Amino acid sequence: MAMTTEASAVDTVGSVVPALQVDNLCAGYLGTAVVRDITLRVLPGEVVALLGPNGAGKTTTLATIAGLLRPLEGSVRLHGVDLGRRRPEAMAKSGLSLVPEGRSLFFGLTVREHLKLARRKTGTSEGELLDILPELRPCLDRRAGLMSGGEQQMLALARALMSRPTVLLVDEMSLGLAPVIVDRLVPILRRTADELSTAVLFVEQHVAVALDVADRAYVMNHGRIVVEGRAADLRQDRELLTTSYLGQATAS
Repeated sequence: MAMTTEASAVDTVGSVVPALQVDNLCAGYLGTAVVRDITLRVLPGEVVALLGPNGAGKTTTLATIAGLLRPLEGSVRLHGVDLGRRRPEAMAKSGLSLVPEGRSLFFGLTVREHLKLARRKTGTSEGELLDILPELRPCLDRRAGLMSGGEQQMLALARALMSRPTVLLVDEMSLGLAPVIVDRLVPILRRTADELSTAVLFVEQHVAVALDVADRAYVMNHGRIVVEGRAADLRQDRELLTTSYLGQATAS
């Protein structure tokens, strides 16, 4: 099966500039690269899954894009602008939001207080947000520490969306959650892209659920992208997915 290439994914929409463009990114810790030559793109309103086994480098990739780690090599561009080695707060001001693994909530604050802290003048209104995440409406005055895992994850996503990001990064949204909750949460990313025109790049271990909502996907293994293509094509090619997770596939 012929997989979709980076260039063809962009060419199908003419001259649209990717909301997020990463080229030849190498990143790691203490000067040692754990991810190498990462090149990926996400268009406005597109949902892209970043898949791969544990230890493949997915979280490191997101952290570097978000500015939490400085790249060793390569570039990160938002809407065509090279952000260089900007700090996380500068990345956020440029339109990027990260929902980190672990959620990073303030357990003593209510949902409403979390949203108030994240609100910006040109951001998403509380009403718009609750249309996307209606389950949070009855929780507005509940402290985060008293919420279920699924509700906490919705709050983490809601907090990121309050700034109306043009690029949203989500790391392991389903971590530790029951499959029935995962089935409710992950499709919210599709709705976010469709309704807010946000470019979404998300890491997810539930491969079938991820490919159901994504337009395209990249599969990482051993710190490199080994397979890339349309989600619909990857859903149909179980053998390719299996070999990529086992480290036997080669980049297309």
